[in-house]
Amino acid sequence: MVMNKFYLFLLLLLISYSMLVAEPFDTNLLKNPGLENNLNNWTVINGGNGWVMINGDSVNPSKFVASSYAWSTLSQEIDLIAAGFSAYELDHNNGLSIYYSQWMSAYWGGRYYIEVKALDGSHQLIYQSNIGQIDDPVILESSDYWKQACMEFQATSGMRYITYEVGGMDVLFWAGYYGTRIDDATLLLSNDVTGVNDDHNPAILKQSIKAFPNPFNPNITQMSGTYGLSKGQNVEVAVYNIKGQKVQTIETGYKSPGTYPISWNGKDDKGRTFASGIYFLNLRTGNYSTSEKIVIIK
Repeated sequence: MVMNKFYLFLLLLLISYSMLVAEPFDTNLLKNPGLENNLNNWTVINGGNGWVMINGDSVNPSKFVASSYAWSTLSQEIDLIAAGFSAYELDHNNGLSIYYSQWMSAYWGGRYYIEVKALDGSHQLIYQSNIGQIDDPVILESSDYWKQACMEFQATSGMRYITYEVGGMDVLFWAGYYGTRIDDATLLLSNDVTGVNDDHNPAILKQSIKAFPNPFNPNITQMSGTYGLSKGQNVEVAVYNIKGQKVQTIETGYKSPGTYPISWNGKDDKGRTFASGIYFLNLRTGNYSTSEKIVIIK
């Protein structure tokens, strides 16, 4: 009875951890995005008279910052692994996209830009997205009162960090704080795997793969699943650990159109049972892939 309670506790712990790992998707990755804690968590560069905190106005009652007569910037760097994403999720999912937005206003006019960079583990640039630039900024008129600028782009394999930077200044070069006003920033990493099931990938009937039971105990039962193809092509069904390492190939080779069953006993090629934990069942066809998170409990 004591052992059964222990296994139940371990199962609940693994399921909770699984939910925790998935939680960062579609969640704002920026800390203090609405500046409720002043400029805490932001790297600040002050130009002119710098940034100043303002406790709301007639339209926006919440805190925001106003810029001056020279470029001032706010930035953050997000460590995606530390934020809860796994290497596998970042490297083996064609449905990942990055969305960012910023609310801005102007007093007597302003300039702004937003720059988002996707970096690899060595902080080398993989991809960069901009709304305006320092040498070609977006111009805000005095009538542009709290407008939202936003952009979305597809993420790239190998990404480990995202940097977010927003800059603002005025258009009149006056001393004081008459430049761009900034509030409520958003930076999301979205995991929309169904988004890759489109005309660019006609070979996949269902860009998904399902496993059941899940969680499963390989000492008691085996995992089963299905996938389908609308035309013949090469496929690979494999299992990856949370570090993104392939630990078992279940099926590989050319498949004709149709629906195929798969099964896995939770063991490697030498018959050794994998440890309890989180794994990913992956279906890959050409450059496209999708996954199902699975939990082994013993």
